[in-house]
Amino acid sequence: MGCGSIFGCNGGWRPVYGPTGPTGPTGPVGPTGPSGDGVPGPTGPTGPTGPEGPAGADGAAGEIGPTGPTGPEGPAGADGADGAEGPTGPTGPTGPTGPTGPEGPAGADGADGAEGPTGPTGPTGPEGPAGADGADGAEGPTGPTGPTGPTGPAAPAVQQVFAQLAQTQAVAEGDLYALSLQASRSLNREIVPGVNEVVLHPGIYMISYTVSSDGSTAGAYRVIPMLNGMPMAQYSAGAVATAGAQSSASASFIINPAAASVFQLRASISGTSMNQNVSVSIVKLI
Repeated sequence: MGCGSIFGCNGGWRPVYGPTGPTGPTGPVGPTGPSGDGVPGPTGPTGPTGPEGPAGADGAAGEIGPTGPTGPEGPAGADGADGAEGPTGPTGPTGPTGPTGPEGPAGADGADGAEGPTGPTGPTGPEGPAGADGADGAEGPTGPTGPTGPTGPAAPAVQQVFAQLAQTQAVAEGDLYALSLQASRSLNREIVPGVNEVVLHPGIYMISYTVSSDGSTAGAYRVIPMLNGMPMAQYSAGAVATAGAQSSASASFIINPAAASVFQLRASISGTSMNQNVSVSIVKLI
C-alpha cells in the first residue's frame, strides 16, 4: 500500500487520521482556465425561448427584387371631373335621311288674310219662323159709343136666406152666449137656430157679430167663435170695459161648412161676470 501522508512516509511513523471535519464554505470561483482540448460533449437540450429583446436598428435597404406578376384589376374608381372641351373636329359626311317622324301638333292659326271681293248674291232662302211678338203699341183713342143693345130678360127674384139673432145677458168665463132669433128666411131650413147655437147646413155663409158691455163691470173680455166645438181664434174679437162707459167688440168672416155644423159664440171674461148684449147676423151667399 502506498504512503498517503502529506509529510512523506520516510519518518517511520504512521499518522493517525481523525474523523473528517465538516466541509468548509465554498471558495470564490477562480479565473477561467484555458480551454481544454477535449472532445466536445453532446449538445444539451434546447432551453426555453427567452423573452424577445428590443428591436434592433433598421438594417440597410436590400436590393430591389424582380417585379411580381400583375394582380387582378381593381374596381373602377369614381369618375373624375370632366376635362375642358376639345376643339370641334371637322364635319363628317352627311348620313342617309332617316324615316319621316310622326306629324306634329297643328301650329297656331295664322293671321286672317285680307277679305276677298263679295261674291254674287245667292238665291233667297226659305222664310224663317215668326219672331216673338213685339211690345204692345200705345192705346189708340176711344171710338164712338155704339148704339144701346136690347134689354135682356129680367133676372129671377132672389130669395135671400138669412137669420138675425140677439140677446142681452150676464156672462162669465167660458159661457156660451144665448142666441134668440129676431128675424130669418130659410127656404130649406139651411139655418136652424137653437138656445145658444145655430146649425148651418152645407153652403157659404157670411157671419157678423157684435158684443157690447154696458159698463156696469170693468174688465177685459173676448168673444171666440166656435164651429163643431173647435175655436176659430182667427175670427175672435175683444175689448176692455171701463166702469161707467160702454164698449164693444165685433168681427165678420166667411165660412164654408161641407156638412151640417154647429156654430156658437163663447165668452172669455177676466174677473167677475159682465152684462152684455150680443147681436149676430148670418147670410147664406151660395
